[in-house]
Amino acid sequence: MFAIAFLFYALMGALLIAEKTGDISSRYFRALGTILAIRDLSTKLQFSLLDLALEAQQLLPESDTALKTAFRKKVFAIAEAFCTDLGKLTREELQTWQDEYTTSISELDTLAQQGKTSVEQSLTDAITELKTAREQAKQEAAAEEAAKKPALVKVTVKTAFDGEIRVTIENVETAKFSQMSFALNPLPTGATKIEAFAEKDGKSLSYSNWVELKPGIQALDIDLT
Repeated sequence: MFAIAFLFYALMGALLIAEKTGDISSRYFRALGTILAIRDLSTKLQFSLLDLALEAQQLLPESDTALKTAFRKKVFAIAEAFCTDLGKLTREELQTWQDEYTTSISELDTLAQQGKTSVEQSLTDAITELKTAREQAKQEAAAEEAAKKPALVKVTVKTAFDGEIRVTIENVETAKFSQMSFALNPLPTGATKIEAFAEKDGKSLSYSNWVELKPGIQALDIDLT
């Protein structure tokens, strides 16, 4: 019975070592304390059996049957007491192990929930970043597409002139107009140097300026001086 008790506790110890979520040091000292308690029970049993052995030597073969019966009851009582103490010890240890196991499972569940929450948050953040990047890419694509569109400039000359007005774009003569209002051919967007030359009563008039051309239609007023 003593060997079986040790074997049972060895199995419990193996399970405790395999269960790695708790404190290894506390499990070690608790296991050591239980082994020492079992040893104490064994020592107590051995002394009790030794005492009974000495008492048995005093019984003669022709001793009274009542004495022999009383002696056997003593042996059974000591064995029963040992088994009771050993059972109590193992039950207490089993309950402690179950409590620690339950706590461990609870901690694992908490960690799992935290991990789940973290993963869900990471996925949400990743989806948000993906949506933001997609919207930004769409905006950049739209801006790039818009930038490819030419600038359509509607010119209004505020100063009267004789004959025709010559318009140059980036020092290159583009067109001549006799009207006070006209439209230039589609031009690339960006900063552009626009100049105009005309005459009034034999006097030369001109206009020169850098204009930021944007995609689409825009107005440009020219004052000849």
